[in-house]
Amino acid sequence: MKTISNYLRAGLMITVLAMFGLAGCEDVNEITIYSPDDKGGVAPTITAISPTGTFFAGFETVTITGTNFSATSAENFVYFDGIQAQVVSANPTAIVVKTPNVVKNNISVRVSTQSAVNYSNSLNYNLIALVNRIGNFAAFETPWGIAADAQNNVYVSYTTSNNVPDGVVRIAPDGTRTRYANPQTWRYTNMAFGPDGFLYAVRGNTPIIYRVAPGGGAFATHLSSGQLGRNLY
Repeated sequence: MKTISNYLRAGLMITVLAMFGLAGCEDVNEITIYSPDDKGGVAPTITAISPTGTFFAGFETVTITGTNFSATSAENFVYFDGIQAQVVSANPTAIVVKTPNVVKNNISVRVSTQSAVNYSNSLNYNLIALVNRIGNFAAFETPWGIAADAQNNVYVSYTTSNNVPDGVVRIAPDGTRTRYANPQTWRYTNMAFGPDGFLYAVRGNTPIIYRVAPGGGAFATHLSSGQLGRNLY
């Protein structure tokens, strides 16, 4: 009899819980979030990107002009070949973004907004490297003074192992490296081209200005005076 009584009490409890559950369901209001007539906001459009055509990848900003952008920066999403760019500022007709570090031509740029279902049209853009390694210097070579001429050749005074000066090399825009000034017993810490085509240089701790004639060769003293002082740059 005790076992039967326990079964009866358990059955009664289940029945009561079921009744409470049914009563609770009657109090729930159904909410429908889907609306077949809601097409979302108007899709944005891109008309131009400034600077036009090509700019530096990473660290720089470009301005995307168009229509139907959001005035709230966080509600705009700009993609360069699928990579999201950081939005700096925005208004309904212009978005300023930092370029992603993607070095590539014909990058597809698109914009989407929080309110619109569809993306904008796509506009191609080129991003080039902001920093390039040149000269192919070895691990034991240390650049010091650096200068450039009007033809975009780069000139570097450098030292080799044990801080031994090794003169000045010229690095052409295509990366070709050639000797420009012969090694001396000191390094040049700063260099610059003058309007006469001479390459001028200083050692930093000596009151002497040196120069080498156009075309290269050997440095000679241009000016030596105690009145120059030291720490020349």
